[in-house]
Amino acid sequence: MNNQISNKISFVFILILVLFFGNYIFKNTLGKTLQLKQEYEELLELSNNDIDYSSLLVNVKSQSEALDQLIIDKEIHAGQIQQLLMEQIELLKKEYAVKITRVPAPHQYQQGQYTVITGVFELEGNFVDLLGVIHQLESQFDQANLAAIRFQLKRNILYNQKKLYATIYFQNIKKNA
Repeated sequence: MNNQISNKISFVFILILVLFFGNYIFKNTLGKTLQLKQEYEELLELSNNDIDYSSLLVNVKSQSEALDQLIIDKEIHAGQIQQLLMEQIELLKKEYAVKITRVPAPHQYQQGQYTVITGVFELEGNFVDLLGVIHQLESQFDQANLAAIRFQLKRNILYNQKKLYATIYFQNIKKNA
């Protein structure tokens, strides 16, 4: 009796192993072969369709030229971006208690087809007002993107005061004509 039960268990176990390995072999060999054949037939069907690639190429080229026109702006230069930023900050000074403490000359760098213009400002104020100005500049100023911000707490030993400064870097990347 025990022998018959162990034979039945062995048979069921071997049957499960055969089914498992059969399924595994089918998926890894024949299944992939059938999938590749189906993809091949789809590619053949697509290649038989008459597609005018020249019109697609012209369409892609015109879209590329339109995108180039969006980033080519011959009229904006480093001084203009700096001036526009200063005007925007002056308007925001009415709403936020900040002071412009330093405005170094803008930096312009050219590499290949692109020119990178960087404007730098140092503002003084409390943290909330500085963040408010930065948020407004980031959301409203379109001519350049906010690239980096550096906060620095400076201590005046003579007057025993601490002042918070934010150095703000804006960049405009444009494609040369």
